[in-house]
Amino acid sequence: MILSLDIETAGLDFYDPILYVGVSYTNGEQVWHRAWNFVPDLFHPPVSVDTVRQELSELLCQAEWVFLHNATFDIPRLVHAGILSSTHVLDGKVFDTMLFARMLYKMPSYSLVNVCRYFGIEDPTWDKSVRTNMSQLSVESAVAYLEKDTQYTLRIGELLLKEAMSTYSEEAVRYENMYVLAVSDMIARGKKLSREKLLKAQEEVNERIAELSNLFYEYGFEGPGDRRGMERFLRSIDIEPKLTSNGNVSTDAKDAMPHYRKILETRGNHEALVVIEGIEEYRHLMKLNSTYIEPFLSVPDGIVHPGYTVGGTTTFRLSCSNPNAQNIPRELDIWEPYVSCDYSQAELRVAAAFSAENTLAKAFAEDGDIHTETALALFGDPSKRQIAKTINFAILYGSGAQRIAKSAGISVEEAREFLNKHKNTFPKLHDTSKLAEKRWASIGYITLPYGKRIFRDEDRMYKAFNNLIQGTVAELVQRAMVIMYSRNTEKHVSYPVVGQIHDSIELDYPKGWNSRHEIKLIMESVMPDWLSHRTSPPIQMKVDIEIKGLNKEEK
Repeated sequence: MILSLDIETAGLDFYDPILYVGVSYTNGEQVWHRAWNFVPDLFHPPVSVDTVRQELSELLCQAEWVFLHNATFDIPRLVHAGILSSTHVLDGKVFDTMLFARMLYKMPSYSLVNVCRYFGIEDPTWDKSVRTNMSQLSVESAVAYLEKDTQYTLRIGELLLKEAMSTYSEEAVRYENMYVLAVSDMIARGKKLSREKLLKAQEEVNERIAELSNLFYEYGFEGPGDRRGMERFLRSIDIEPKLTSNGNVSTDAKDAMPHYRKILETRGNHEALVVIEGIEEYRHLMKLNSTYIEPFLSVPDGIVHPGYTVGGTTTFRLSCSNPNAQNIPRELDIWEPYVSCDYSQAELRVAAAFSAENTLAKAFAEDGDIHTETALALFGDPSKRQIAKTINFAILYGSGAQRIAKSAGISVEEAREFLNKHKNTFPKLHDTSKLAEKRWASIGYITLPYGKRIFRDEDRMYKAFNNLIQGTVAELVQRAMVIMYSRNTEKHVSYPVVGQIHDSIELDYPKGWNSRHEIKLIMESVMPDWLSHRTSPPIQMKVDIEIKGLNKEEK
């Protein structure tokens, strides 16, 4: 039996209640539908969690495959609600149709509607807009909508599964979906907040906001957003204000404010610079308050469950929302202690391996600072480390001389000269970058070490090498996560993963710390031998493990 599963919730927040659970399933000849409602109306009493758990469990036990579209939304919520006892009940069964649509085809969007449309499945009665008012619908209308979701997920699931088995091996397909479960388990577990630290951060932020407000009043501003005050201030220090398209004074964070700051830095006008930097700091602090501190103080059980999505990005790195844990500033110390397992210079190590650049491999083997080594190789001067670092990452991100000049604060001519030196010093790195771009152009995709494909982006051909590198690092993190998850059981968890920030895996403390030696061994051994041995000496991944969030007295 093959089954598709979907839920409807009152909103996108993890703590928004589940309103409906629905399935469609088939034996190959006939299709059945089943839905459970937790919200009642006059004709439909609510069902209990126990009833849904028991009836759904019976169906899942019979299913060979369970299709979900964006499975890491549904599964953690089902676990948190007690409808699934754990993610492990889906081991070897789950198939994320959104992930495999991205792995198999290039589409403008991987939403359920767009994937269906790609396969020619159109239904004018399938109105996705009703989802925003799900709690206002009658049970009958909501169940009819949910039935279409599960029906079409089942249809595209069968098509995608067949193509996935043809393009990849069954082992690879099940492995990818094991990662879906590993991420779902991570979301369901969540990351623990420290209320004490949150309150302290709120107090410190509010005190600083008050100090900055007083500063603005001293300089004649009615507040940090006072455009007339800004115009008076800029003219008083002989700076011509930048204007918006409608003629107002611009205080744009990406353009105008850096422009004003650069002028004042050049002039050495530190007193006026304090005001510009104060406005930038004020905005930053207000965002910390409104985006993180205040919402986190109202989290029901003090645990944040970010919405990670597998297959949400071109390079198969996890995307994250509600909240975006990957964007929380590091300066914001708000967590209970956790264990950070961070790949050191992962992208540069992978780039060195792909390009067989032995000079870089030697520097890594000797545990040197790669940017300092690059500065010595390019300029014979370690003090030029920052420029070397800018160029190193510019190569990875496909940037040219103009972007390097802007990032490093040098002229375009200097940037072009340094870039040419870098090409002459590390020719294989640059050749591999061009080769990746040519391959992207010729066959339409790049294949990552463990098989996934990244499809060509005609508007960003210069990103071919970057996509190869980022995609490979994402695969290495994925392999490590799957190994850890597969060694956990429903009753015994040795590797309690609570977060993933790009090249870093985070685990609960103290269990994660107790397993640190095994974790280090797992994470440092996931690069395939054929890739690591392209250089002499071979490239070895390195992982730094530390406890974060400890109070001073605990360290």
